Amino acid sequence: MMKINPDKALKITDRIWWVGHYLEGDQFQCHCYLIENGDESILFDPGSRLTFPQTFRKIEEIIPFSKIKYFVVHHQDPDITGALDIIDSLVIREDARIISHWRAIALLKHLDLKLPISCVEEMNWTLQAEGRKLQFIFTPYLHFPGAFCTYDPATGVLFSSDILGGFTEGFSLFAEDENYFESVKMFHEHYMPSREILAFAMNKFQQLPLKYILPQHGSIIREKLIPFFLQQLKDLDCGLYMLTQTSTEIQKLSLLNKFMNDFMQTLIFHKHFDTTAKQLLEHIRSIIPACCLKFLVKKDETGWRLLEEKNRYRGVEYKPDKTLQSMFSCDKSLLELNEKKGGNSIILPLKQMETGTVFALAMIGMRETITMDSETESILMTIANPLCIALERELIQQQIDNEKQAFYEMSIKDTLTGLYNRTYMNETLPRLFSHHDRGVIRGIGLLMLDLDHFKAVNDTFGHNVGDIVLKKVAITIHETLRDGDIAVRVGGEEFAVIFIMDEKDGSDFCTERIRKAVEEIDFSEHMGKKNQTISGGLALRKKNESVDELFSRADNCLYSAKREGRNRITQCPS
Repeated sequence: MMKINPDKALKITDRIWWVGHYLEGDQFQCHCYLIENGDESILFDPGSRLTFPQTFRKIEEIIPFSKIKYFVVHHQDPDITGALDIIDSLVIREDARIISHWRAIALLKHLDLKLPISCVEEMNWTLQAEGRKLQFIFTPYLHFPGAFCTYDPATGVLFSSDILGGFTEGFSLFAEDENYFESVKMFHEHYMPSREILAFAMNKFQQLPLKYILPQHGSIIREKLIPFFLQQLKDLDCGLYMLTQTSTEIQKLSLLNKFMNDFMQTLIFHKHFDTTAKQLLEHIRSIIPACCLKFLVKKDETGWRLLEEKNRYRGVEYKPDKTLQSMFSCDKSLLELNEKKGGNSIILPLKQMETGTVFALAMIGMRETITMDSETESILMTIANPLCIALERELIQQQIDNEKQAFYEMSIKDTLTGLYNRTYMNETLPRLFSHHDRGVIRGIGLLMLDLDHFKAVNDTFGHNVGDIVLKKVAITIHETLRDGDIAVRVGGEEFAVIFIMDEKDGSDFCTERIRKAVEEIDFSEHMGKKNQTISGGLALRKKNESVDELFSRADNCLYSAKREGRNRITQCPS
């Protein structure tokens, strides 16, 4: 790349020159540009008292200063207008004039200049200068209400004033690559008022066949980089100073802006709260040395739940100490908690949107104690709202999940005995059979059970006693089973048990244990006889055997047990 000498005027393209001045050590470089156009030459944003002597010298290298007829002033700041009183004393031609927007002119009149000032609105937003027609483009609020830029269709050059400007270290007249956007980004985030206003101007610029963008600050942008820069600026968040009450440090505010954007993106794109909470903790770590993030939710006056990483933020019952309990009624937006064993924590009370009452505490555990300055406190208070949104969303989702689970439990459980019903069994058996066929589980056994002479119980003692018998038998069957085995009330006085087998299982499993346990139930309080017996038929599933085939074999064994005298378990031959 050719080295550029800032002490010389530099030709940008056909009859367009950079005639600015580099101030050593100033990252806020201000540029001045000249259109060489005979007796109607044009100078853009003349500059300040600091830079104009060098600008004047460079203009004289190209054309006599007297050739300049138009002095375009894109806004009224002193880095542009500070030299106008000098220019006012140098210009002797009567047709010379300053060109600006009426809003800037209202301020420029206080300089008490002899040079007349023309208004771009009254010029129909165009300037016809000796065969060269320029277009003025209105870009309001970037950075002030009457801001505008100038476009030269003959060369495809946009004199963009403050827009597309940037901070530069040293003299860097041309942007080398896309990395320069970081300088542009930091400049615009704090300087421009909002994304919508910036996008409004970018949409205008994207309609133009641009070859060069010549900003007043930073670096010139060549054609190949222009589409990238315009698109990036359309999506840039601006108005950084709205994020703080105290800090004016642009770099710090830029980091805060990134933090808040990342924070909100996490809330939008992560569905599961445990993932969301972990990501939020990582974002919080970018500003303070946090080690964990927990949420204490108040259910009622005596009930609390703790959501933390080790319970995957699903929540467990928790009894907080009186200090934590008192924080639910505290009016402060941020609190610090120093615990003897738990270390230092920062507490953010989270309030319900409708009532304004604290329903939860976001507890940020710290790896080390920090000094809480006003800016960090302001940032933490800012994230309380999105944390509140995330947590409320999770609590609503958990409530929905619990209700769905409750409805599902109702649909698969027998209301009298609490055992699974036939619907659940019909859903479960095909899945288990598939595992058995693939060898995932060693074997499946089906035990069909029927209470002996149960009709006589209902006829003699009534259906209320019959229901008591059914419930006690069901509880006994359930308590006798191993983990993983499934007890089902098939209907009436008929039950089924599905056994999941492994290498250690004997052929009779715990079937005899079930029979004996039922026989030992004492029913003397409810009916004249003390005992109620049960009969059963056990069938071990064969590979690729259907549900109906297995049930048929187990039923046949059950009938065999009945015929053989009841109160016994009969197993089908393998």
